[in-house]
Amino acid sequence: MAKISIHIPDDVLVKVREYKDKLNISKVCSTALLKEVEVLANVDPMVEQTRKLIERLRKDTHKQHLESFNLGVRFAQDHMAKTSFEQLQFWGTQNITEKSRIVLPEEVENHLEKCALDGSMKQPLHKQSFFKGWHNVMKRTWSTVKDKI
Repeated sequence: MAKISIHIPDDVLVKVREYKDKLNISKVCSTALLKEVEVLANVDPMVEQTRKLIERLRKDTHKQHLESFNLGVRFAQDHMAKTSFEQLQFWGTQNITEKSRIVLPEEVENHLEKCALDGSMKQPLHKQSFFKGWHNVMKRTWSTVKDKI
């Protein structure tokens, strides 16, 4: 008989140990594995294609969000040279949530619009992710400089 190791969460192990005298862990694991293999073996090819499509689209979307976030970081870093004390203080003290209305400085909005129109962005812009990158730089910068001004 072959041996394999499994990893389970600590809280599951605590519960299993309570019943270790009544459980055949190898049998339980073997039965569960056979059920999963049976499910996988009977998966309609279309279901598997759809699962792969969803996985690919999630990766693409994650990549687009990451690129938008990074673009927000770069814009904020570039904008920092023109940022006033009041603007930095405003952005640095804002507590932004997912439901916050996104309002960027007008010159940033204008530049984003120009980039969208001239096609210089590689990926579609996800404004919420861009804003998170922007706000992250502003908040960190404010945190760094506020006591030194």
